[in-house]
Amino acid sequence: MDNWAAVVGQFPGLQWAAVEGNHDAQSTLSREDVFKVLSSLPGSISQPGPSTLHGYGNYYVKITNTTGQSVHNLFLLDTGSGSEYPQIDGYDWAWPDQVSWYLRTSEQLKIDNDDKTVPAVAFFHICTPEYWDALDAKAPISGDNFERGGCSGANSGLFTAFLEQDDVKMVNVGHDHVNDYCTNWKGIDLCYGGGCGFGAGAYGKTGWARRARVIELGQDPITKEGTIESWKRLDYYMAGLTMKDREQIWPEPPAPDSKTCETCVNAEHVWCYHDSTCYAHGDKNDTKASACPGSAKCASDKACDCNNCDDTKCQPSFDSKHGLWREWQLRSTDYTPSDWRPQPEDKNGYVLGWSECPGAGSHRCASTNQPLIDGDRD
Repeated sequence: MDNWAAVVGQFPGLQWAAVEGNHDAQSTLSREDVFKVLSSLPGSISQPGPSTLHGYGNYYVKITNTTGQSVHNLFLLDTGSGSEYPQIDGYDWAWPDQVSWYLRTSEQLKIDNDDKTVPAVAFFHICTPEYWDALDAKAPISGDNFERGGCSGANSGLFTAFLEQDDVKMVNVGHDHVNDYCTNWKGIDLCYGGGCGFGAGAYGKTGWARRARVIELGQDPITKEGTIESWKRLDYYMAGLTMKDREQIWPEPPAPDSKTCETCVNAEHVWCYHDSTCYAHGDKNDTKASACPGSAKCASDKACDCNNCDDTKCQPSFDSKHGLWREWQLRSTDYTPSDWRPQPEDKNGYVLGWSECPGAGSHRCASTNQPLIDGDRD
């Protein structure tokens, strides 16, 4: 706590809010005492919340513009530690009284705002079972997913409550140490905060740059509607503070325009040059003959994705000397748009490798001392 106090003390005037994780009582302090300390630190606007609710730190933050107009709401909840019932294995959850508190608070905020809903962002530590539902359904993700994760042992209906109130557009959790992705599930973006810290047992893993999610809340100057954008900032030592996976959370991006690559490509859609069509990843309607290696289909085969419209060499060309098609492509196992480029071909027409290789992570890199033809060597 002294270390954290020293850090936030370097930024006078900075306001911040906290939620507790599942390890916060594994010391000489109880969860209640931990939150009391968090609430007392410089700049903290953390609140313990109603004493009648399960946990500590169930509260909301109302965000207004300079004229006092309500633009966003933040909901923060305590998802506890481990299950308190021997009949249920796994981690704790937002209890029914917490879900009811959210429903009442959300509705009252709407009434106080002339019966208008503003976009909200939710923060808690342990992911809801809907994170698993999205993965099992193979919903597109933006970012890295290196572990299935440890979701709550019971579904208390928190996600359903978010859907019912139609205000929470983004959920942010921690808990799982090597996930940093977002995925849109039933209209709500389910996200991870990233992996920070360099101590023993910290988030992240060897070779994976530490990162923190940044969320930018704004207001459209014309519609006056609240906006939400997000990205990850990678650490200085391994990645030079690189920005990764910038995306618009709210309002939802418009449906892709099938006429151009620029308005098509995002974390969920790919532009297929062989028929100049915009497809969702995995779309089986992409049945035309492909310029990709092994006659792969562009949308349904992630090895044939071209996620950068500026790279004209991504377009296929026929190599008459070798009697095969060549496709310069950006490779990403999680469909994340990337700036990685393959090296130029040598005098024999072989791609020798990648100009930059991020190492362990979502991107696969070819060995620099072996030829790479048509993406057949990862």
